[in-house]
Amino acid sequence: MYTAIGCVAFVTAYLQYSCLIVSAERQLRRMREEYFRAVLRQEIGWHETSNSTGGLTSRLQVDTTLIRNGMAEKFGVVAQSVAQFLTGVAVAYTRGWKMSLVLTATFPLLIAIGHTMGVGLARAAMKQQEALANASAVAEQSISNIRTVAAFGGQERNAKKYKEKLQEARKWGVRLGAITGGGMGSLFGTEFILYGFGLWFGTTLIDAGEYDGGQVMSVFFSMLIGVYAIGQMAPEIEAIASATGAAYRVWETIDRTASIDSSSNDGLQPDGVKGIIEFRSVAFTYPSRDDVKVLDGFSLTVDAGTTVALVGASGSGKSTIAKLIERLYDPDAGSVLLDGENLRNLNVRWLRQQIGIVSQEPVLFDGSIRSNILMGLHDHSTYDEETLDAKIHNVVKMANADFIWNLPHGIDTSVGERGAMLSGGQKQRIAIARAIVSNPKILLLDEATSALDTASERQVQKALEQASENRTTIVIAHRLSTVKHATQIIVMHRGKIVESGTHNELLQRSGVYATLVQAQELAKNDSDESSEDSSDPENDEQILLVPSGKMEASDSDEKLPETPRVENPKRGAHIKSAPDIKRVKDEEKAILRKEDAEYLARPTPWRRVMQLNTPEYGFMIIGSIAAGTMGVVFPVSSLLFSGMASTFATTGDDLRNGSRLYTLMFFAMGVVNGAAFFINLFFFSLSGEGLVMRIRESYFRALLYQEIAFFDHPRRSTGALTAKLAEDATQVKGLFGQMLGVLVEFVASIVSGSIIAFFNGWKLTLAILAVFPLLGFGAYIENRQFLQSFGSGQIDQMETNKIASEAISNIITVSMLTKEKYFEDLYGEDLTGPFRKVVKAALVSGFGAAAASGGQFLVLAFGWWYGCTLVRSGEYSGVQVQNVVWSLLFASASIGRITATMPSVAKAQIAALSIFDVVDRVPELDAQGDEGACPEPTGDALFHDIEFKYPFRNNATVLKGFHVQADSGKSIALVGSSGCGKSTALALVERFYDSTAGSVSVDGEDVRQWNLKKLRQRMAIVGQEPVLFEGTIWENISYGKPDGETATQEEIQGAARRANSLKFINELPDGFQTRVGERGGLLSGGQKQRIAIARAVIRQPNLLLLDEATSALDTESEHVVQAALEDASHGRTTITIAHRLSTVQNCDKIYVIKGGSVAEQGKHSELLSKRGIYWELCQQQGLGANV
Repeated sequence: MYTAIGCVAFVTAYLQYSCLIVSAERQLRRMREEYFRAVLRQEIGWHETSNSTGGLTSRLQVDTTLIRNGMAEKFGVVAQSVAQFLTGVAVAYTRGWKMSLVLTATFPLLIAIGHTMGVGLARAAMKQQEALANASAVAEQSISNIRTVAAFGGQERNAKKYKEKLQEARKWGVRLGAITGGGMGSLFGTEFILYGFGLWFGTTLIDAGEYDGGQVMSVFFSMLIGVYAIGQMAPEIEAIASATGAAYRVWETIDRTASIDSSSNDGLQPDGVKGIIEFRSVAFTYPSRDDVKVLDGFSLTVDAGTTVALVGASGSGKSTIAKLIERLYDPDAGSVLLDGENLRNLNVRWLRQQIGIVSQEPVLFDGSIRSNILMGLHDHSTYDEETLDAKIHNVVKMANADFIWNLPHGIDTSVGERGAMLSGGQKQRIAIARAIVSNPKILLLDEATSALDTASERQVQKALEQASENRTTIVIAHRLSTVKHATQIIVMHRGKIVESGTHNELLQRSGVYATLVQAQELAKNDSDESSEDSSDPENDEQILLVPSGKMEASDSDEKLPETPRVENPKRGAHIKSAPDIKRVKDEEKAILRKEDAEYLARPTPWRRVMQLNTPEYGFMIIGSIAAGTMGVVFPVSSLLFSGMASTFATTGDDLRNGSRLYTLMFFAMGVVNGAAFFINLFFFSLSGEGLVMRIRESYFRALLYQEIAFFDHPRRSTGALTAKLAEDATQVKGLFGQMLGVLVEFVASIVSGSIIAFFNGWKLTLAILAVFPLLGFGAYIENRQFLQSFGSGQIDQMETNKIASEAISNIITVSMLTKEKYFEDLYGEDLTGPFRKVVKAALVSGFGAAAASGGQFLVLAFGWWYGCTLVRSGEYSGVQVQNVVWSLLFASASIGRITATMPSVAKAQIAALSIFDVVDRVPELDAQGDEGACPEPTGDALFHDIEFKYPFRNNATVLKGFHVQADSGKSIALVGSSGCGKSTALALVERFYDSTAGSVSVDGEDVRQWNLKKLRQRMAIVGQEPVLFEGTIWENISYGKPDGETATQEEIQGAARRANSLKFINELPDGFQTRVGERGGLLSGGQKQRIAIARAVIRQPNLLLLDEATSALDTESEHVVQAALEDASHGRTTITIAHRLSTVQNCDKIYVIKGGSVAEQGKHSELLSKRGIYWELCQQQGLGANV
């Protein structure tokens, strides 16, 4: 009989294990696709108000995994336990309804306890996941902006902020354990007490002659086995409760109807577009800052085929107009129309496909340059390769992006995450190519050339003007030379129009615009002003202050020196190089697969995990004692069952006295077991939550202190690292939290059961124990198979996480390009690989689980057979055999549950390897230690014959023979074309990287010999694309103070004043307590840059690094801030990178960089006298030299 049951159990266990995992993985895949699709289709306001990138990616990865866990093997355990419980109750009723009715009389109470527990668990789980999402948001911002964190020594501050979020999650996690422990303890304790009462009642039935002893035992055992199953699924109940809480948040997003839905087919889709754009009395506030009016009664008509320029101070609402045209937002009042039709009535996707846009901070996606340009096409699959090549080559030429052909892999060169492999100017030129490749009817240029050098800007500007012909174009710019040919120029201030007209008309009025133009004049020396070329009427950049009719623009641009470049390759050249590129990629994949196999073959560092859990050892000991008590209860109860069976064979007082004794013993066991349940689950929750918080904290801290090159690795994208940070610790907790209590309980049960069995009959006990390893072997096979396949799938999953994180963090760009479907498909395709590997793991390792489950019954069959043999031989009595078998039966009852947890063990192993790979990694550049030199501050800096190549970046040499000196207290400037290596020089000063050859010295000491923490404390940087962290303006400015120092109110206000930001901050309703949003998204580009400047100024650095520090400012702010920066530069060394030469003309020395080397050097006047490269750059920026 047991053999037949074992065979059935083998088949059903395999089906349960494999089918549930395959089903859960399918649902996980579908759920992630649906959630990702729902996130991408939501309006931008939803993303900005309460849904950070880190939080959304955490729900996509972690919450969906929790739901999957609640549907896979853990659900199988619960279903099995419930079926066992119901079967036990049913058998009990068939054997004796009256006694069964008494035993089930308290079920309503148990249901009430279970319901209360379920409600509490769901609420606590949801709160914990919200806290973890907030923590993930901090992690995502820190990792994606790691250069800013490193430059300002913010590792400890960010780690502290992350820890604060984790502590909230830990609090709710402990509460989860307390609720589970209290609920399950109450259920189990109540049931045992009930069975004590049931035993007494069964005795009365025997005494009355209604039942015999066998009938009472049958009912009792049936109920007991049923209740035992319910009591054993506490960890699974918590997992399902967590899944329920996670499901609420996930489906809340999936079911949400977006107010602006780009995936909807609703709305008009006219056959053609004229391009007439109208704003009628538009009022607008951003959803995240509804107390600040950005546009107020704004009205404007842009005629078809005309070019309208928007100029004005930073924060005046210029970029907002572009966002309203794209319908990223809807106005609060008034309307925006296209060809007379309200944008609300048009199909959102169709509308955006009519528009090409280049944003102020262009975003590129990880992939090749080719794939990024093709994102500008709505569906490039409709074109053949030759047509696509022609389009690409044409727009590359128009965008002056011929630098592409000099790269090792040309158009197939990878740009890296957010285009990190390219300079700011290179990114902007690719973004321009992307915007015009689809030949859009409407063109929006928001500071489209702000990151370009003068020569490139001039050439690109001419191309954009040509591209603007016969299409409606709106240009937003601070460089007024780029808008002088506009059909109409709109001057804005605080969301209103203060002036409008053509360039010449506005100059003649001598109003705001004329003042702005005059402010952008570049100082010229006497020799330059009298030069023939300076007054050349063909230099169209110098007509800005000349009234209409006096001069006309010419084609003199063609006569200006161009950035050196190679000739464009023939069309289809990328196809010829494709096999070589594919071969390289295949070789890289083969190397990665080998590394993955070696990685998974390494031993799991369990001892290290336990060491991290050291502070909770006390909790673990208490929890283990309670778990051990729980494990001992059932084997000990087997002795009670034997004694009870003997009691039922008696009559009269012996029956009643025995009944009272065993009733009291069951009452005692109920109290003890209920208390043990609570203590076990609560204290292991304390232990598990402490461990998982410490793992996340250690992992995050280790990440923050890694060198910058670590993050350049293709497998270490922000999305991949953030997902691993969130999920790996959860996987380890799955084994070392409450599941560790289950393992202790299991061991205690086996040991105690074996001892009891041994004393009752050592020969039978040894015989049965001899075949127990077969069960363990099945579990081992299950774990091993799952580990290999699942581990490989998890590594592939990192790439999928990267795709999701990249799309969500750049949702505005994705929306404007209407590439939601593209990323949905890409994400779905990348889910296929991990899904198949996990399914394979489930199908193969299922045999191990089936062997362990079915083998349990085969072991029992062997035990009964051998026991009967011993009884027949007269060696054992029936009672002895019964005691031995029942003791080992109860001892081994958890084997099925243990085998069901093998996937969790495999996941924990992989997660532990991943965690300690980072935690144990020694950074190549130590920013944490106290070792290294710390010379007396002088402020001088020297680049001595530098040669440098970026790691993982196409193997191109960026600097070669680079020699620059910045003397103490002096200011130098680095100027030159985009991509020539200027920003790289600052990265070497900050020691983000070490040079390949040569040396960088600060304060007379090679930066390699410096203490890195002290080195960075002596400098401050304002980057080309300033990064702010989610938080208040106050917090972002004070971030500039060295770690451990607190900024005073006077210091913060003083820094804001010097950065010309105090006025606009005070005009905000919440002043310095205004939240800036994720990456400063709630502020304009100019406002962000001024906050970044204030953050640098408050640091009081010896060395000030300014990388296009004023590029996003309007002219008025630029002059004020430039004066403040020059004032701040007094007494300290300053290295400035700029394309606007007006900002560097007063520097003590200017270095002109070309091709990674110094081509010219000298003061402004000296370089003009040479009439070389710098002089040519000045001619291109001469905004009124002749007046």
